[in-house]
Amino acid sequence: MSVKPLLDSTSPYSSTASDPEEPATSAARGRRQPPGHHASPMTERAARGEAFRPPEEAMDSIRKALQYGVLDWKVTDRDVGAVHSALASLSPKDYRSAMEEMNRRELLDRYVGRLDRPARDQLLSQAESKGFIVPSGEVQPSGSLQPPATPSVYVNDAELPPAIRSAIHRHALDAAGAYCRQYEAYLDRYAAAAGQAASGSDIRELGPLVPPQTPAQLGLREGHPDFGRFSRDWLSAMDYPNAARAQEAVSRRLAELRGERPPGSVWIESFAAVEAGDAWVKSTGTIGGGEPRGKFSAGRVWRSGPFHASTERDSDGRVTRTVGATGRFGGTVATLELEDQRKVRATLSTPVSEVKADTSGRVDLTLSARRNLKATAHVSPREGEFGGASQGTLDVGPIKGTARLGLGAQGLSLEGARHALDPHNPGPFELPEELQARVQWWDLSTEARARHARNGWTAEEWTRRLPPVD
Repeated sequence: MSVKPLLDSTSPYSSTASDPEEPATSAARGRRQPPGHHASPMTERAARGEAFRPPEEAMDSIRKALQYGVLDWKVTDRDVGAVHSALASLSPKDYRSAMEEMNRRELLDRYVGRLDRPARDQLLSQAESKGFIVPSGEVQPSGSLQPPATPSVYVNDAELPPAIRSAIHRHALDAAGAYCRQYEAYLDRYAAAAGQAASGSDIRELGPLVPPQTPAQLGLREGHPDFGRFSRDWLSAMDYPNAARAQEAVSRRLAELRGERPPGSVWIESFAAVEAGDAWVKSTGTIGGGEPRGKFSAGRVWRSGPFHASTERDSDGRVTRTVGATGRFGGTVATLELEDQRKVRATLSTPVSEVKADTSGRVDLTLSARRNLKATAHVSPREGEFGGASQGTLDVGPIKGTARLGLGAQGLSLEGARHALDPHNPGPFELPEELQARVQWWDLSTEARARHARNGWTAEEWTRRLPPVD
């Protein structure tokens, strides 16, 4: 996902762009007023019928408030208020002249350096109302769950006094930091809503995630006197929002709605079996990686020479039938089995190891650490699963008990990888071309239905969203 550049190469600020006797507009066309914006002091004074203060008188008040004396060696809050009021009383033209004179006399650095954040923002708002600085304006994106607006920042023009440039820089850092925190909260809301979606339709109602639009330091470019320092401050202070977790929440929920474990899931898996002669009972279970799962099964095997046949029924009512043959080659035992007439499994066993592989792509490896203690591992590239466990056995006469405990993890399945790389995959939010062309669900190819089903589409929703006939 692309993020708006933080260092902007354009500078729309110009000290001569507007009539100095007229206040600058507070926001560009199509943009909202920045937070905290208020009416121009000049407009307020005009509404009360007050004239602008003579610049000499205002500058005299500013010098008295900011100059040090024998018994007056610090700038107080009262002095700050007096300077702010004196500046507010000036016309836009005289305001610019006052700022230039304060900068020449090094009074502007003293004044701005004394300001806390609220007072600094008041100064910038006042300078904006006088046309001395130019704002970018706030941009409110459209989207559900209230994505934050990109805040208004000021153009950091190279011709501005250094103290004002620094104030604009600190304002931009604060605005960007606040935006990043607001965007993180938006990501939390989006991820939580996606995780609670009851269907793919609910996810589509959320709409796509609004990408982060971190505010730029307008006017900061090569050649700006503060380019290096401000750029380093910006890059070190920014905590860029990472939208990946909200996007992953959508993918995880779609996988759960399909009855699959989402990539990245980890679970504890257990296995227990008791064999007595040619019969057995088994129990398997998992905790984590979604809802807990458990299953019981019982089966029996019939043998005749190197051949065998078995049947097993589990607690879900599924019956599995297997036929196979076994051969011995020295200390190695080889077994070839056909399960339910569709899966072929081959096993090679030695006194210290065993390897199983089947036509689904799953491979199991067992290594003997001691006589009754083994380590096992498995991987299934097609399903994207892998894991490992410790296994112990106990023989009591003709009865053999086996217990295994380990961890499993879910990666990206082969089908999931193909879906992600499919150039015809529109994703969960974009309306498929077939839908826009009014193709009925059951008229889609099997491949197309499978593709759209992975994005949460059902026949019911598809029919409901078909465009009306012209």
